[in-house]
Amino acid sequence: GLLFILSDVFFDRYLLFIFFIAILPILPQQLAQIKQIPLVISVLAVLFMFIFSVSGTHDYFAWNHARWSAINYLVKDKSIQPDSIDGGYEFNGWYNYSKNNDVFNGTSWWWVKDETYMVTFEKLPGTEVVKEFPYHNWLACNSRTIKVLKKYSLDNYPGSPVLIFDAEVVSPNKEYLLSVDNKYLIEHANRRSSDYAHTGKYSIKIDGKNKRAIECNLLNINKNDFIGSTLWFYSDSSSDYPKLLFNCNGYLRTIKPNILKVENNWKLLSYSFYSPISHAIIISFECNGLGTLYIDDLKIYRETL
Repeated sequence: GLLFILSDVFFDRYLLFIFFIAILPILPQQLAQIKQIPLVISVLAVLFMFIFSVSGTHDYFAWNHARWSAINYLVKDKSIQPDSIDGGYEFNGWYNYSKNNDVFNGTSWWWVKDETYMVTFEKLPGTEVVKEFPYHNWLACNSRTIKVLKKYSLDNYPGSPVLIFDAEVVSPNKEYLLSVDNKYLIEHANRRSSDYAHTGKYSIKIDGKNKRAIECNLLNINKNDFIGSTLWFYSDSSSDYPKLLFNCNGYLRTIKPNILKVENNWKLLSYSFYSPISHAIIISFECNGLGTLYIDDLKIYRETL
């Protein structure tokens, strides 16, 4: 009765305890009228539901306890700020909730600002396992772990890039810039410039009229593939940076960069995301309104499960 008095809202689940109390007086009379075989089947069914419910509840609390142990390890033991953690809906909603949350930044939709650290069931591509927290499943009769993952820094990524553009190689017809291995091309070879270069003799010169400065296609991408990119960026006039736009079968998302290094006024920018579906991906860099700028040593990484 206290639930009805103390609560401002009403849920039909509050009536469940009344249902069980109401059937107690008639239960002996009903059991006497049930034949033995149906009675045994009914008891076994109730017993199965009881065991399943208890085991399922245990498993939920077990993995949730392991998840919060992993979160406490990051926040309390390692002093990682909540802004840098994807710890799930409840954690990020509690610490990072914002009505103006930017869901188009390449991260999960539940108020994740920076997913340098992630708490997950399985290892994800593009990450290393920092620590594991074990728990036991009664239903599956096995042991699993909640994993604390840390994203690799793209300036020291352990894998090799799938493509590199350095603006040094031009196609024979002078219309395209070729990747270092000559397997990929981008249009507008006339954008190659010797004004500034981070390495080599050339970079790609962009002005504010070119909304999408560079565009390239990645084929045969699987769902949850990790896609990362770095580029060196130079500009005398802009305090903003190019944004990465990926188009995956009409699924559009804009990703802001992180600054990894600064060398001689050149800035190393990094971008990363997980592919939402299995499909070819079109990657472009938006530079609209940034004035004249230069891009060099563009690298794109891909890691699959």
